[in-house]
Amino acid sequence: MSGPADLKHVKALHRKKVREERGLFLVQGRKLLAELMASSFEVVAVHATEEAAQALELEKVILHPAHDLDRIGTLE
Repeated sequence: MSGPADLKHVKALHRKKVREERGLFLVQGRKLLAELMASSFEVVAVHATEEAAQALELEKVILHPAHDLDRIGTLE
């Protein structure tokens, strides 16, 4: 499950300074997620809707309602 702290942590990564301090970056979208999962990068967390997690056959995912993911997303 998830909570406000999870979303706050992800939203903070919108800022370059925070990404550099934590050594993390965001990936959004099915294609980029698939590429990341196939890469040698360590995946710290995957935040997704239940539907997306099932469609992509993701395990170890932090589930959120779609409206919460819209709030933390970077795409217009």
